[in-house]
Parts: sequence; C-alpha cells; structure tokens
Amino acid sequence: MEFNSTCLYSFLVVCAVSSLSVSIGTGGGLLYVPILGLLYHDVALGVYLSKISILITSFIGTTYHICNDAYLLIKSSKYKSDEESHSDLTPKTVQPPRVYFVLAASLVPSCIVGTNLGTRFHFFAKRHLKILLTSAVAFSMLVTFLKLYLIYKNRKNKLNFQPESKNFETPTIENSNAEVVSKNFISHILEPYSNSSLHTIKMRSISLAIILFCIILYYIAVRFEDSFTPIPILVLLCTIGVYFSIKLRMSFRLSKEYDETTDSDSDEESQVKEKKESKIRKFFEEGIHIILLNTMVAFFSGFMSGAIGIGSGIFLVPLLQYLNVPPLSCSATSNLLTMSMSIATLSRFSFKIDLSREMVIPPVCGSLLGTSLSLFFIRSVIQDKITRLFINVTLLIYCTSSIIVTWAI
Repeated sequence: MEFNSTCLYSFLVVCAVSSLSVSIGTGGGLLYVPILGLLYHDVALGVYLSKISILITSFIGTTYHICNDAYLLIKSSKYKSDEESHSDLTPKTVQPPRVYFVLAASLVPSCIVGTNLGTRFHFFAKRHLKILLTSAVAFSMLVTFLKLYLIYKNRKNKLNFQPESKNFETPTIENSNAEVVSKNFISHILEPYSNSSLHTIKMRSISLAIILFCIILYYIAVRFEDSFTPIPILVLLCTIGVYFSIKLRMSFRLSKEYDETTDSDSDEESQVKEKKESKIRKFFEEGIHIILLNTMVAFFSGFMSGAIGIGSGIFLVPLLQYLNVPPLSCSATSNLLTMSMSIATLSRFSFKIDLSREMVIPPVCGSLLGTSLSLFFIRSVIQDKITRLFINVTLLIYCTSSIIVTWAI
C-alpha cells in the first residue's frame, strides 16, 4: 500500500474541514465533494469519500454530546439524592439536553427515505453533480444570509429599545405589554421544545430505540433491494415519521384558549374576517405547518445527502434554529441526524461501489484527528459556548467557499 501526495492532501483537507464542521453540526460535504473529486479526478469518488468522512465526524461529535448528556443525568440524579437528605438546598434549574432525541426521532425516518431516493438519483446524475451541489449550496446560502439579517435586526432593535427604557418608565410598560399581546403564534408553539417533560430518560430511550430501529430496518431494505421488500419498509418508515411528528406535537399542545366570540353589533364582514383569523390561528396552534415543514426539510436533506454526498447539515441547522433549539443543542442534534443519513447512504453505496484502502484511510484519519482536536478546543478553551451568530457566519463562509471551489478548480 503506497501513499502519495494525493493521500496527503486529502488527509489535510478532511482534517481542516472536519474541525469546523463538527462544531456547527454540518458534515462538510459541500467542501469535501469538489476538493476530493478534484484530487481523485472524479466528482463521484468525492461523493463516496465525503460520506465516509462525514460519518466519522458526525459519529464522534454525536458520541461526545451524548456522553455529556449522560454525565449531566448522573450528576442531576446525585444532586436530587443530596437534596432529599438536605432540604435546605436550593433547587437546581434543569438544563436542556444537547441531543434532542425526541425531535430527531421525528426527522430520521423522513431523512432515511430521502436518502433512498437520493442514492437512486445519484447514479443517473453523475455528470451534473457540480450543478446540483451549487444549487443546493446557493439555496442554503440564501437562507443563512436571511438568518444573519434577522439576527442583526433583532440586535439593533434591542439597542434602540434600551435608551428609551432608561429615560421613560411608563412607555416602557406599554411597549412591553404590546409586545406580549402581539407575540407571534409560532413563538408560543415552539417554546415547548425545551420542555423538560420531553427530555426524560424514558422519552430519550424510546426515541433512540426508534432511530436505531429505522436504521436497521433500512439496511434490511437495501440488503434485499432486488425483491419487493424495500417498498413496504419505506412505507413503514414514512408512517413512523409522520406518526411520531404528530405525537410530538400533541404532547405539548397549547392549553391557552382564545376568545373567539364576536359582538352582536358587529357586521357580517367582520365576523367572516374573524373566522378566517381563527382558522389561521388554529393552524399554527396545532403545529400542522411545523409537521409539514419538518417532513419536507428532512426528506430534502436526505435526498441531497444521497444524491450529492453532503451531510445536509446546511439544511437541518436552519430548521433547528427555526424551531428555537439552543445553539449547542442545534449542533448536537444536527450531528445525530447527519450520522443517520450517512449510515443510510453508505449502506446502499457499499453494495454499488468498491474503494481501495489508499482512498479510504486518509479521509478516515483526517476526520478522526480534525474532529478530536476541534472537540478538545470546544471543551477546554471556549467551554462549549457556541452562539447562533457563530453557526450562521460559519455556514455562510462554508457555502461561499463551496461555490468558489466548485467552479474555480
């Protein structure tokens, strides 16, 4: 087995990209695919090696965050026992977990079904992978730019609001009341994702079992691809995803009732208008739009993961941010979803392609080294303090670099 300059360059590229990818929850495939494709003179080879690197990176990142959650669970149980023996201890606030297993379990089935169609499409679109990659990255770049604009706008509004609150006390109260009254329905709906009742040991265990069950079930479907076995299995996966999404939404449905009564003196047009508003309000309260959005984004992420070899974290991270998931939990949950899609994609590619050890070893070693160094830096230096601004800025840099690299080289 001989190693040349190509192996060295692939090792360095994967090591550098994986160090940033694991911190924000993306796989890094948007840079792996064009660069590794150039090194091995085949974009399709860049796709296969990219999925291997993404699997290693996301697996290490997910394991790190799960171990941290397990440590916090053990620590909290120990604190509860101490609290029972010493009643004078002040109760400790429960921290949200890093990995949202319950939310991930509702997304994984749609991701896996998407990877199946994506890998099928991959073999028909090998000549147009660069165009597909650029289109997907450009779409994610647009969404990320809008997120950065909203972050800037919110910070600017806060800075403008602070001087007014210092000089005028009474208007401040009125403004705060108006803000509470006009608060968006979506904000009310998304707050319960941090509800501690969704993150019990029982719920996490059930969700993890569902995720593993879906991955094993899909491997069986791929193994017997020549028969009719995959069809009912894929239908079952879709059913599991939709059912668990609805179950998740129903578990924290709002109990707040809105007053929909109308005055007897109001005209017929106002009554019709209020009925339409109540229907729109009910649509948002029931979370139907979130179920549809989760399913569509998860399916699209899986499709792109299988078709062009990216980790699809560039789509999942904005979705998790929209669902008000904390930045660190957003990164951890995205790593879990990326790992699931990588396993599903590689389980199908493994029966279609054959790679030599000289091609596989450098990306694997680069992923191990880059991810380990990055997690050590995150743990020891910045102490797991990842902000929403850092995630979006890094995503924007990734997307811009991917488009430049794809067409410049």
